[in-house]
Amino acid sequence: MQKVFNAISLLTFIAVGAQVVGVVYLVNNQDSIKEAIIKEAVTAVMGSISMPGLGGDLPIDAPIPSVMPEAAPAPEIGAPSVRMFMP
Repeated sequence: MQKVFNAISLLTFIAVGAQVVGVVYLVNNQDSIKEAIIKEAVTAVMGSISMPGLGGDLPIDAPIPSVMPEAAPAPEIGAPSVRMFMP
């Protein structure tokens, strides 16, 4: 009976040791594992999306416009134009 208990104890020790080694590996390689998962996910998503005009269809030698559109004027500083409920 003692041999059975020793065998169970040895198997438990090996299982716990493997778990500890696995956790140490995951903690040490956490950043590279995350980057690999993100890269794989982005590749899968971009491969499933087919929208013309995104990416390869952009003209590389397109001229830059010489006149930029005018920005809207800054709002006036003061009281709000919408009445606010103040208790």
